[in-house]
Amino acid sequence: METEATNPSPTQIFILSGQSNMAGRGGVTKHHHWDGVVPPECQPNPSSILRLTANLHWEPASEPLHADIDTKKVCGLGPGMSFSNTLLKGRVGVVVGLVPCAVGGTAIKEWARGEPLYESMVKRARESVRCGGEIKGLLWYQGESDTSARHDAEAYKTNMEKLIDNVRGDLGLPSLPIVQVAIASGDKKFMEEVREAQFGIDVPNVVCVDARGLPLKEDHLHLTTEAQVKLGHMLADAYINNFCTDSMSSSSVNELDYGGLRYQPKFCKCGKKVAVRIVYSEQNKNKLYYCCEDKNCGGGFLGWCLPMGGGSVAYKRGDCSCINTKSFEDLMRAEFNTLKDETMRIYGRLQLVEKNLCNLKALVIMSMVCNMLVIIVLLVMKN
Repeated sequence: METEATNPSPTQIFILSGQSNMAGRGGVTKHHHWDGVVPPECQPNPSSILRLTANLHWEPASEPLHADIDTKKVCGLGPGMSFSNTLLKGRVGVVVGLVPCAVGGTAIKEWARGEPLYESMVKRARESVRCGGEIKGLLWYQGESDTSARHDAEAYKTNMEKLIDNVRGDLGLPSLPIVQVAIASGDKKFMEEVREAQFGIDVPNVVCVDARGLPLKEDHLHLTTEAQVKLGHMLADAYINNFCTDSMSSSSVNELDYGGLRYQPKFCKCGKKVAVRIVYSEQNKNKLYYCCEDKNCGGGFLGWCLPMGGGSVAYKRGDCSCINTKSFEDLMRAEFNTLKDETMRIYGRLQLVEKNLCNLKALVIMSMVCNMLVIIVLLVMKN
């Protein structure tokens, strides 16, 4: 792998993969050219942000990051530079290396082991660390191409979990952090099924941010430049809060333990941590609701929280609303107290029912005794 002598070597390397919204279509007009607008959050930082080119050498990163990777389409602004600049805030001595791999219009089956896209991604990832540095994470934004057919949507969760397992195995990184984006654009029939599959990934060290609510271009499919900047912030916040072990780490827990089961926290479209709301409905039993902890966000429903490793917990009836809470622990304590109160009320009702049953039993016995006495009297009178 070639390395420019004037360029620093990356210390923390991130793979950017998926389809067009990761490759970047921000600022690409309907006439198929990029408008060239680069917001301040996405400006180059030659000493601290590099990209691996198609020819496998490091160069200062600048938009469009995927110009020589996703070559069949016009690339524009993606989330990579915003992610990197956000990640670097307050950090000294870190050089981020981005490995663009995303290709527009690709289904997840095209990222299976043995397929050209997968093999290219693994090759580029391996080459990225040849001269030093460490692969710190995979940012994944894909799924729109799997929303047209029911079979593809229903197979998405299995295919994604297999992809995660393959990438980690082939790179020798069994705990590689992965931040995936839940799709929220397009008008295909099975988008919600794919979204539920993405939120339902129950593999350790995988977190999800939701693109729903981010501004879309006129095609109702691709994120605008503004949305890509915001998504970059969200990805960085999700990574910092879940996987950083230095001073940039959040004080929030990486996994929520409730009822003996573990749940991984996710992030709202506003980039903030979300709270977990225990709910019950006839359509969605045995699941948890994610809501933004910022009551002013309006993020509302963010997806289902599925238990890691299976099992069951108690759920309360209720609806989802934005909850302003200090911590997951506070929320869980409040939910536990609510469940305890409801349990006591139910217990009280059961005691009342038991008492009524005892009274009914006594009445039945008394009635039987009376009937027997009447029969005896009638027999005596007859004799």
